Amino acid sequence: MTSAALKEIQLGISGGDFSIVDVTTLGYPLEITLELIALGLSPGVDCFVYKVELYIPDCYIHAPFPESCGGVEWAIVSALSGWSLEVDISVIADHSHIDRTRTEKKWRGGGGVIGSNELVAADTWAPSPNPTAVYTFGSIVCTCDWAGSIPAPSDQIWFGAILHKAATGTIVYGKWSDIEIDNVDLQLDALEDPWPGRPTVTVGRGANLEIEQRGAWWVGDTAWNNSIAPGYMADFTELGLADWQGSLAHDARYDPVIVWVWDGRATCPTWQVGGACAPPPGSYPAAWASDGGLIPAYDYGDNPLDIICPFCGIQLRPNGMNKEPWVGAAWPDTSETDWTGVGAFADGSAAPLPISEVHSIFNPYVQQIHPGWGYKTGYVREFWFGGLAWLYDRKSLRTNLIDVA
Repeated sequence: MTSAALKEIQLGISGGDFSIVDVTTLGYPLEITLELIALGLSPGVDCFVYKVELYIPDCYIHAPFPESCGGVEWAIVSALSGWSLEVDISVIADHSHIDRTRTEKKWRGGGGVIGSNELVAADTWAPSPNPTAVYTFGSIVCTCDWAGSIPAPSDQIWFGAILHKAATGTIVYGKWSDIEIDNVDLQLDALEDPWPGRPTVTVGRGANLEIEQRGAWWVGDTAWNNSIAPGYMADFTELGLADWQGSLAHDARYDPVIVWVWDGRATCPTWQVGGACAPPPGSYPAAWASDGGLIPAYDYGDNPLDIICPFCGIQLRPNGMNKEPWVGAAWPDTSETDWTGVGAFADGSAAPLPISEVHSIFNPYVQQIHPGWGYKTGYVREFWFGGLAWLYDRKSLRTNLIDVA
């Protein structure tokens, strides 16, 4: 955070509250007063005092009720500190872990010269037997074993701030930096959430959320808050194609093979880009009829590319990944794929990629769109909403001399 214009900045998760509050006019311990005198600083004139606090109301198991944990530190912000304050935050929890199950499917009679095998991996969250969580804020540490204080993988992170005033111009007054989950940086470039009634936004830049003022503002407190649930993540670096001789590693000579990243549903590309297709609300992305959707009952081997949109007559596509301007990739031409067309796939419509590009992007890929947030221009779509698979494009398989059963 920077400048006394920012009165308070907070982060919350699973009942734990991290806060930095300007207490220059509210009071602070005697030792801080003595330190200010020793430094020759005058609060509110050439320095400001902040309270750094971690508080977890229910942390320890202590029958019959849980016990709280927390702590307080004090910080002086002045020209001596570069008018800035940085405090590290971490929450390390062993609520659960990923359990991967691998199965092998045999095709056309099984392995060997005339057959092929498909290795399928499925990930599930397995609970830890004795979960704990360690909260750290600066030098304040709390180790919790109360169930309600141990974050689950899907728990939201809450952000809040109060800005008091602002100078003229575009200025970043505070930020949450290097936000990561499971050692994977969140991708927040899509976000630009406006504050109520003032020219201020909370804007995403890489793995940072920054409080940015964009113009002059009168003196007065304005509050903002929002939350992020960890977005879907996918890592495809271990998936690919290998020779029949029993290798489980992807062979780079199959890099040009085109695949559709697929969440099991179908979508209409005309509807996706706002074209002349008007299905009833909620029709797309469409599940199979066996799952309550509008496309025919699914049978193993069915392909959305073999189905026509009942509302506009265009060929459907596998739902899962869209061609988006923020994804730098070598997208194939429609003529190279099973989807009948000539020219480029339209931005915002479902599109496939060569295996080499999928490996590069999903390494891992973290979704950028979060419900309830404002977005920068162009960031209005997201890829998938559940489990993913690869659907190999049949035309590309034949182009690369791979038999299609």
